[in-house]
Amino acid sequence: NIVVPLVANNDTDGSSTAGADSALRKRRQRNKQRLHSLEIALRAQEEDSATTTCLGDSWRFVASVLLASVMIAPLLLKHSRFSSTSPWPSDLLPCAQDLHISYSITWEKMRKTTDYCIQSRQSCDCTSPLVPKAAVSESQLKEWNTAFHRNVDLVKNASTDEPDMILLGDSITEHWQGTSMGRMKYPDIHKVYQSLFRDKPKNGITGLALGISGDRCPQVLYRLQNGEMPTSLGPRVWWLLIGTDDLDSGECTPESVLVGIINLVKEISTHNPETIVVINSILPRSGDESGKLFGNLWNDIMWINDRMECYAQAVDRVE
Repeated sequence: NIVVPLVANNDTDGSSTAGADSALRKRRQRNKQRLHSLEIALRAQEEDSATTTCLGDSWRFVASVLLASVMIAPLLLKHSRFSSTSPWPSDLLPCAQDLHISYSITWEKMRKTTDYCIQSRQSCDCTSPLVPKAAVSESQLKEWNTAFHRNVDLVKNASTDEPDMILLGDSITEHWQGTSMGRMKYPDIHKVYQSLFRDKPKNGITGLALGISGDRCPQVLYRLQNGEMPTSLGPRVWWLLIGTDDLDSGECTPESVLVGIINLVKEISTHNPETIVVINSILPRSGDESGKLFGNLWNDIMWINDRMECYAQAVDRVE
């Protein structure tokens, strides 16, 4: 059983919680500034670069890799912030108290029920994020297996290269390979990926993208346990981006997605205790035709991202 240890806050004088709140606000402000800088850079590239024009519908990919480029170097050099004997610090952040409650309640519910869906949705096909599952549906199994075995082959070949970082996720990650369900579809994106991560990249950081379009937490868990995380592969960083399809097409509850992401981090950390796991926040997605960010889907994304930020701050070797 994979369980994340959670500890209640025992502070009584409130001094450490106030300091933690201040640190959390500062970190969020820095993140906003980084995102703003990325948006400006992306707009400039869209105007001046023909390559970026080809990627107009895939700005999220470029944003993710730019963020990786500016953040990954200090991560590789970063020292442990907390004791190696405990995955949670003694002065637990205030936000982690709510995370503790949400995680514990959801974990207990999963032991007693098979319903992980948003109650108002009738077409939900969400499954337990703690149970590995190959492909979202039987109709997708054949092409999903093609993409999965392609990933396993990439991992076998990469074991000799020892990439610094593994990018793990769904279509957003798979498109770096230029493919969708294992078939070439975005050759221009693949060229950018090769230049940034594979062909002697200028930043000196090599990476390998392992994604499959439409995947959710159960599919990524299956992939990790069946060939995409062999002992021969030892990257210094695993970069995880997952959850958007669980919420949208899967219609899973945000609580189950939260537990699913934590479970994946724990799976990676258990088999790679020296690696750093970076949890990429779930990227903006609108459930409205206008593209405006409001409503239940956007609220669920923000709810999960807030708790993942807290989790990353509190747990050693997780960012």
